Amino acid sequence: MSASSRSPRKGAMQKLRSAIGKLSDGAKLGRDELLKQGEKVGLQVAGIYESIHKHEKEYSGLVDKLAFLTAQVLDKLPADEAISDSTREAVDALRRTVSEVEVVLTSENKAKAAMIASEHMEELRRKLEEKALHLTLIGTIESIKNTAAAHGKEEENFHMYVVDMPPKPAVFYGRDELVQSIVNILLSEETTCRIPLLGPPGIGKTSVAAAVINNKKIKSKYGKNLYFLRCEALVSAEGICRALGAALGLDHSEGEALFAALSSLACVLIVLDNLETLWDSKDCSKVEDVLSKLAAIPCLSLIVTLRGTHRPAGVYWSDTILDPVGTIPLSVARQVWMGIAKKEDARLDVFAGYYGRRLRAGWSELDGLYGARLVG
Repeated sequence: MSASSRSPRKGAMQKLRSAIGKLSDGAKLGRDELLKQGEKVGLQVAGIYESIHKHEKEYSGLVDKLAFLTAQVLDKLPADEAISDSTREAVDALRRTVSEVEVVLTSENKAKAAMIASEHMEELRRKLEEKALHLTLIGTIESIKNTAAAHGKEEENFHMYVVDMPPKPAVFYGRDELVQSIVNILLSEETTCRIPLLGPPGIGKTSVAAAVINNKKIKSKYGKNLYFLRCEALVSAEGICRALGAALGLDHSEGEALFAALSSLACVLIVLDNLETLWDSKDCSKVEDVLSKLAAIPCLSLIVTLRGTHRPAGVYWSDTILDPVGTIPLSVARQVWMGIAKKEDARLDVFAGYYGRRLRAGWSELDGLYGARLVG
């Protein structure tokens, strides 16, 4: 299996199992009882996940979101630090949501389940999205407080992001020209821009976006008005508005209030990562409407990462970056591999010849197991 063939669904389960393992270790050492509860919730979600993907695939989208959310929450639980009351409340809210999902999806009365499925599933999706946002913000607030305390600064000196900002890719080759061209466009004082990063899964779209927003000049220009939103955690166009509204500190994140707040800023950069999660859904037209309204804000620049070769309608996309993100040469693929594995291997050339077209620029998600098999 290549890195690029790993689906978001499998990736979420890998992260969930990793988080469960970490919590299990903490629980065995007699640490906070919440770790045991978290482990139990994780195992509950894993069971739901396996059952639904085997027998009830029409609900697979919901349990994919559930697995992703649960992994995100459990992974942030501190194994050896004091756990705040807000975090305890958040985990309890997650536990209740998971139980509610399980009751509906594992109902023995299939006829009854079929009757309530459409309406109730939509309600559960909304609740799941709200929990995702709520829990992520709690984790971010705690992180901000800890960072502020460590540096002796006031909390308001820090900016709250909806999700963790991705770091600059540790292993990143073959995309310098693309990254620099995007940086140059964003640094232009004359105009804002809308940039689509298209391409197949695993090609490096998110890594390119991460490299761009970690550029020192980009950080200097946009400062606290830089927002990176991971759309795989959302289930609707409305979720984009909720998430951005929360990041801006709005009590009510209805569309008009959000767009007015964004319009009041001197300059702002929004990155919508994995937008295909929403665009390839029944909410497609509403997603395009939100994009159109964001693009109409004079001070706002927009980057989207999106699987495929088609750009959402309703936005005048920059004509400088229109082609999908391409593959990297095999010589660069070798650099990527060596940057991670740190070892030569006689089978490397065979591997590169077969899989090289799929090797991505920022292969940071390689899980080590694959590398161990090849480099011995």
